[in-house]
Amino acid sequence: MTERERLLKVMESENMSAKQFAIEVGIQPGTISNIMGGRNNPSLDVMRRVLNRFRSLNADWLILGI
Repeated sequence: MTERERLLKVMESENMSAKQFAIEVGIQPGTISNIMGGRNNPSLDVMRRVLNRFRSLNADWLILGI
C-alpha cells in the first residue's frame, strides 16, 4: 500500500472529502489533489500534519506502511 493509498484510507475512515481533509490538516486543497492524483508524493510536512491532526494514527503505518 502506498502513502497515497494510506492517506485515502484515512480520509475514507474519517468520511472526509479531499477538500475537507486538506482543511483539517492545514494544507492547500490543491496539494492533496496532486497527491491523490498521483502527481506528487506526500511530503514529510504533510505526513506530520496528518499525524498531528489524527493523533490515533500509527506513524509507522502512515509513513512506512508497517
